[in-house]
Amino acid sequence: MDRFYRATGVFGVALLALTACGDSGEGGDDYPEDNAQEGVDPSGAEQQGNYSDEIAGEEGDNVASPVPDDETMDPPALNEIIDQIWETSAEQDSVTINVAVTAEALEQAQENLGGTQEEGDLPHVEDTEDEAEDVQLTIAGDLNGEGSTYTQEGGGEYLVFDEGEQYLQTVDTFVADYQAGAEAQGVTAEIAPEDLRDALTAEGDWIEVTPTHAERVETPAQFLENFRNGYGLTAGGTELGDLSAEGEVETRDGENVWVYAEGGYELVVLADESEPLLMAITVEDGGVQVDFSDWNETDAPERPEDDAIIFADELEAIIQPLVQ
Repeated sequence: MDRFYRATGVFGVALLALTACGDSGEGGDDYPEDNAQEGVDPSGAEQQGNYSDEIAGEEGDNVASPVPDDETMDPPALNEIIDQIWETSAEQDSVTINVAVTAEALEQAQENLGGTQEEGDLPHVEDTEDEAEDVQLTIAGDLNGEGSTYTQEGGGEYLVFDEGEQYLQTVDTFVADYQAGAEAQGVTAEIAPEDLRDALTAEGDWIEVTPTHAERVETPAQFLENFRNGYGLTAGGTELGDLSAEGEVETRDGENVWVYAEGGYELVVLADESEPLLMAITVEDGGVQVDFSDWNETDAPERPEDDAIIFADELEAIIQPLVQ
């Protein structure tokens, strides 16, 4: 299953999971309320928490707002405000996005694809018998990739700069990817992983992987755009903004929010008519959970010094002597 979500990218897996689970019956009365995640520090990828309990449906501490202020008394219809929600969110400077997808949702997504996809319709997925695992991802920093992080728990750790034109990966996760690639093909790695790690760490801490990872790593803005566009494939082609959910006013984490829930979806939006920012999207009882936090308060990572980076042309010179 590791190859499955590596091949599609985490967003692709989330999208496929939504497609697999899209037909959830009548309305959202069975949808669990008060399911915000607990114990997660959203300040950045290096401090992300463990999502496994929360996305499994553990009840959170959200409470309905007893006396919402006047600005939140009458939530607009979702289909009237959905475009403004996406556009306003995309206009901000920075954000922290935490994504959690359960192993069950991944298995449903893979099963849903079995023999049905046509070339060009969906990302390529390799057959695998590996056991599914929960996927947890944090994308944080400058919205357009002038300085952002992309971290998948148990997977890659990347820095993104130059408006998404430069991707840097840690040496450890680069070596882990190399080893996993050989194992996926059922062959012995041409270079012993420990030898590769020693050779690389002697030259730097980060590896420029821009040529090979441009379609694998997203900036916060790219994630927003892909997620928005992806909703056209969910729930039998029904877009989220077409749902007839009535908005409810609640207070979550000290913020007045509008909550729209229907058919297994829950969309949480900052209750602000001028800037209705995305706060959370949940699908199918927590099988897919996306949380947005620290709008315009997420710090961008510092760019490493050049002598700490192994650039693409240098990488080949380091690896070549190790090839047996």
